[in-house]
Amino acid sequence: MSACVFSSLLTVLCLGLYGKYTYAETCTDPILSPPSLLVEYGSSAEVNCSIPNKPVTPYILGWESKSSQPLTSNETSVMWKVDRLTMWEEAEGLRCYITVGKTKCLSSVNLTIYKRPDRVTLSSVSDVVVEGNQTELRCEIENVGPGGKLSVRWSRADPKQSNTFTHFTDTSFPDLVNELMSVNKTVKLTVTPSREDDGVQYQCAAVLNLDQHPHVFTSQPITITVHYKPIIAEPLDTTVILAEGEMLVVNCSAHGNPSPHYHWTSPDKRTVSNSSSIVISGGRREDQGQYTCTASNYLGQETRKVTVTERPDRVTLSSGSDVVVEGDQTELRCEIENVGPGGKLSVRWSRADPKQSNTFTHFTDTSFPDLVNELMSVNKTVKLTVTPRREDDGVQYQCAAVLNLDQHPHVFTSQPITITVHCESVITPVNM
Repeated sequence: MSACVFSSLLTVLCLGLYGKYTYAETCTDPILSPPSLLVEYGSSAEVNCSIPNKPVTPYILGWESKSSQPLTSNETSVMWKVDRLTMWEEAEGLRCYITVGKTKCLSSVNLTIYKRPDRVTLSSVSDVVVEGNQTELRCEIENVGPGGKLSVRWSRADPKQSNTFTHFTDTSFPDLVNELMSVNKTVKLTVTPSREDDGVQYQCAAVLNLDQHPHVFTSQPITITVHYKPIIAEPLDTTVILAEGEMLVVNCSAHGNPSPHYHWTSPDKRTVSNSSSIVISGGRREDQGQYTCTASNYLGQETRKVTVTERPDRVTLSSGSDVVVEGDQTELRCEIENVGPGGKLSVRWSRADPKQSNTFTHFTDTSFPDLVNELMSVNKTVKLTVTPRREDDGVQYQCAAVLNLDQHPHVFTSQPITITVHCESVITPVNM
């Protein structure tokens, strides 16, 4: 009896100290479906928030949102939904929560709101650029977001090649990395076109780097015109040899923008043509000499000089005497008629020994410093003194008029002459 009284008394004391029995229930994070959401600005959006089971104790399941805060205290799910998502701030903190007693659990939606740009426009400070000068490209992007996902892609296409736009550089914005709202941006790029860039098209694009698939919004292309001074395609200094009656078309075509103007002058400084080419006939002495072509536009000019000459009328070699006494001198005379230009002329002397290989070997030259500036044809008689020995009996001599044109000399050779050398007899002793 006393034991029962003691037990009952202990129970009363316990209830008096602690009140009725309590059960401390904890929460778990709500489940989001979908957990991430990419929504275009102005479009509808919805996310479902749920819990696996109803708590035993009272609870509230609801949303923290800038636009809509639905909640429930008796269901296991609650839907957040908007018909037109136009609040950029929603991306900062859209969360579903559950509170059980004094405990609160949260799940945040990874929400990205993006907006297509109202306009992407590319322009340049000038549509016409002089080669080597800089020009500025300006890409204007209006009302695009979020700014933190924005970059600009630059591309170009060359119509002389595939005409396909190729990406060549990007512009990023470190100052916008945390920007969740839409922005306006004007981006500048400096380029220095060369003549090869004439007619090249440029393009810029606003790129929103969303998830793994960037959204690209491209401007209309613009075309850059490059002006540059003419460059003549042919060699700038050349000499041509015409046979009598031969016709030659001499070309002076140049690449330039604006298109070049041409001006040809003859050896006597007369204007002979204003086109890119002329026709020259061989056979007339007055047609020989240097023709000058100038291709020009407002940025400069380039000049081509073409020297026209003919084969010499005659190259003849003779000697003072065909028979020479050993030890005496004789004079070789090389007569060259009507060859030009005189400034390119030299004479090459050769000899051949029939007792050896009989091949002509070059042994000396004669040049003409007094003719170095002569552009016309000349007549020239060149003398060379030789002193034959008895070993030279029967040796042949030859002279040649050489026109040193470009990298390939033109050689016009005389007929050879033979020198006979007379000498005293030499008696060779015979041993008995």
